[in-house]
Amino acid sequence: MAPPSSTVAADQTALDPSAGVREGEAPRKKEPSHRIDAQFPEQFVDRLSRQEVFNKHLFRPNTYLHKWWARRCGSTFRTILKQFAPSAERTDYYTAGGLEGLTVLDPMMGGGTTLHEAIRLGANVVGADIDPIPVLQARSSLSRVAFPSLRTAFNRFLGDLHADLHPYFQTHCPTCATPTDIRYCLYGLRKRCACGTVIQVEQYDLRQDDKATTRFDPRSGAICGGSQPCRSEPSAGVREGDTPRMEEPSAGVRE
Repeated sequence: MAPPSSTVAADQTALDPSAGVREGEAPRKKEPSHRIDAQFPEQFVDRLSRQEVFNKHLFRPNTYLHKWWARRCGSTFRTILKQFAPSAERTDYYTAGGLEGLTVLDPMMGGGTTLHEAIRLGANVVGADIDPIPVLQARSSLSRVAFPSLRTAFNRFLGDLHADLHPYFQTHCPTCATPTDIRYCLYGLRKRCACGTVIQVEQYDLRQDDKATTRFDPRSGAICGGSQPCRSEPSAGVREGDTPRMEEPSAGVRE
């Protein structure tokens, strides 16, 4: 192995475009130090990232353990990191590994996408961030925990959460008064005047999707869904186009 001083000297010569150029000769053009400096498959990664963004609400990787704003696509970072593979054949996106023996540093790791993708490619990683939240979520998502221990911790957390919050998400059946869990919530503003108290509700839609809307009928108390409309008249005192109003919540209607 060459001594460090020789290595530094060689690097300095390589970085100086005029090194070895005699008077009157044109300086030699410096070759890119990395493959990514010369070319990058923009169109390929654009197609992949569009698919990932579209499907991320269905197939969430472990990087989504905690919500993080401006999180970049894993496919984008995998493609970037692949350009640093030592051999051209290992830069292929679908080829496993490629960064074995290398260390990837991300000093502003945010959502941790770089760390996850680098580990998948075989690299060692070092991540840092001034915000403690990404540090916590990166440690949680990258730590190796035995599944039985993970299941025990999750069940304990779920039990504590249920004990603390479950009473706030219960109501009573309007027919038999049996306690039951709330399935839908309507949010309204309580208003009082000389004639009484009302709860002003902006809309009665409970859930919407591409095919149907699930809606609460304030007159009958029924939940209407699918393509079948609610078969009842509007609430008393509410004209078409007015802001809907509700009287004091009856059994089964939770503010």
